[in-house]
Amino acid sequence: MKKELTTKQDVNLAIKKSNSSLSITKKILLSSSSLKAKEIEEWISELWEWADINNIPENKIPQNMHKLLTLIEIDFSNMNLDIFPQQLCNLYNIKSLILLDNNFRSLPDTIVEFINLQKINLRGNPLVLTKEQLHWLDTLRENGCSVYIDEVFKKTITTVEDINHAQLLEEVGFNESVSMVDTKKQDIIESFSSRPIVVDGHTTYVNSIVISPDGRFIVSGSNDETIKIWDMQSGECVNTLKGHTSYVNSIAISPDGRFIISSSNETINIWDMQSGNCVKII
Repeated sequence: MKKELTTKQDVNLAIKKSNSSLSITKKILLSSSSLKAKEIEEWISELWEWADINNIPENKIPQNMHKLLTLIEIDFSNMNLDIFPQQLCNLYNIKSLILLDNNFRSLPDTIVEFINLQKINLRGNPLVLTKEQLHWLDTLRENGCSVYIDEVFKKTITTVEDINHAQLLEEVGFNESVSMVDTKKQDIIESFSSRPIVVDGHTTYVNSIVISPDGRFIVSGSNDETIKIWDMQSGECVNTLKGHTSYVNSIAISPDGRFIISSSNETINIWDMQSGNCVKII
């Protein structure tokens, strides 16, 4: 049975106990001043309701406010869950987040506010992450967090430029892979609900991808300092362009399809699309 939050004093007392037993991060530390007691009660009640509906045992989501606010580990391994409740992102004390072998297809944007994680395991989920979430995982890893993810880890399609003409997708970034989508408008729309073709080639994050004006090729730029040209139909890499000495951040193709323009932290390079030769460095 969940503990009822009947008065403002109950809420404030729980927060006071939490602060005295564990140093919790910004949102909980600021809760008493920046959030009304009613708001705190609402998101906790919503979280408890989600836990009840999904049969989450109390040892995983405590039905006690003090225990909930001082929770440091979330382990939802093998629970057949498909929604990660945004309310959990208010628990900034979390050090370990284990979502192994569920059906999560996405995570809330606020997941990136888990900045104190020491371990995170996202394996076994058909996840599609945003670029910001992938960078968040990178930052966690750099700070010593143990990050466990599947080998092919996709990022959402975030921008469709001029979808009425459907000539190009500006940003389709992936971790160590590129997803192939068709260029026609209807095919692009359908691709949001169908499984993409995934091809491997880059050795780390892909930051940018564009489709040639004739729809025959995909060009991708990666943190591995290379640019790759892919055949749209077969998914094969037909050329790898090397010359940058730092991350390739963005890619563009000239309207006539003759040149590739790429940028890194240091230079802008212009490449001949057919030969793959760098013709100018700016």
